[in-house]
Amino acid sequence: MKHEYPDFDKINQQKYDNNVPDHNTNCGNCTSSTADLLLHGKVNPAGPSKPQTLTDVEGRTDFGGKFQPVGDYGKLHQDMLSSPPGTHASIAVKWPGESVGHFFNAHRAPDGTVRYLDGQSGLPADMSRPPSEIWTMKYPLPGAAVP
Repeated sequence: MKHEYPDFDKINQQKYDNNVPDHNTNCGNCTSSTADLLLHGKVNPAGPSKPQTLTDVEGRTDFGGKFQPVGDYGKLHQDMLSSPPGTHASIAVKWPGESVGHFFNAHRAPDGTVRYLDGQSGLPADMSRPPSEIWTMKYPLPGAAVP
């Protein structure tokens, strides 16, 4: 992953690994910073924060994006595969019995594969547990209509 996304670990990983306060609850900021990196190719390090809502993350977009519910990881993956290369999205998940969820990103790479990136940890997103709720907010490709 380091080869495909050379600056990805600069979003938050060092602070996360070193337990810097509020850098293990800033996934909302990290999903926005990852989107900036994918869209503009520049690192905008994620600041610390407490857990955030869908509305908090939507408010940081400049295109009026809104999260939409998705049935499960399989449907998310199929949607990303049917999108043009370069498409990326913020993903929000919640798990059964947990009050706080997690944000991460999906990206359809130029080679057509779909990658799931966790800007908070600097690693591939952990999708091993099926969520009880999942939402996606796609970002428009440069020059494209808003999704």
